Amino acid sequence: MNWESLIPTIIGGLLALLGGIIQQNRANKTAEKVRKETEKNAQELRIEQENKRKEEQIRQDKIGIIKDIASSKTAILNTFSDDNAKTTFNGALNLIPVIFQDNKEILNTHQKLFDAITTGSGDNSNNIFYELVMLMHDDVGFERLPYEQFIRTLSA
Repeated sequence: MNWESLIPTIIGGLLALLGGIIQQNRANKTAEKVRKETEKNAQELRIEQENKRKEEQIRQDKIGIIKDIASSKTAILNTFSDDNAKTTFNGALNLIPVIFQDNKEILNTHQKLFDAITTGSGDNSNNIFYELVMLMHDDVGFERLPYEQFIRTLSA
């Protein structure tokens, strides 16, 4: 047995084994880093999708209020309204501060309408009501309607 070649061979083998361990360790760390980054990206994507879903739901809720007000405005604009129209109309008006809470201009105009109605100085309430609904139109991206077209009601 040649001891002179055995020791370098053993040392070479150990160094190769050590190099393999180091390389595997680096590969594991890289894989872990990639896994964490992928997991972070997936979580961010889930949060982004959830936020978009919430925003769309809020937008649909806002549109629902606009629809309820437009379809039941006969409750205040003429005498041919029924109790269902009044209930729908009042319910929609009461939801405005909740659903449009992110729009201070709408909240302020809603308060002005409330003040005009409750203080009995409602001479200007139709104009305030119109402005409130048009601000809601702006908020969801609808075009403003001319006052005459908006204030007109149809009752069959």
